[in-house]
Amino acid sequence: MFQKETRHKISTPEFKLMKRGVVIVNTARGAVIDESALVKALESGQVASAGLDVYEDEPAIHPGLMDNPHVMLVPHMGTWTLEVSNISIFLGFHFLKHRGGYRMTCTAR
Repeated sequence: MFQKETRHKISTPEFKLMKRGVVIVNTARGAVIDESALVKALESGQVASAGLDVYEDEPAIHPGLMDNPHVMLVPHMGTWTLEVSNISIFLGFHFLKHRGGYRMTCTAR
């Protein structure tokens, strides 16, 4: 769960403390970074580039990030792996078998 204390934990004052030309990657929670401050830091060169798969106001993405060629925006894919999918399928079948009384066969490999 997102904590209100972590909203905009990284904003203008924090960007000013960073080495000029830093690369920012956020795969945690979108609102941890103040996107307006990030856009300004990118425009000034304080931040050289950014890679994000989470966004402050998902599904909306700040236009200054969308239009910047030094920003890579991708969908949040932390759980989009074959291994996680297989575990999810197994756990779903296990739950249904033991809680719902259904007989099933799992063929996911």
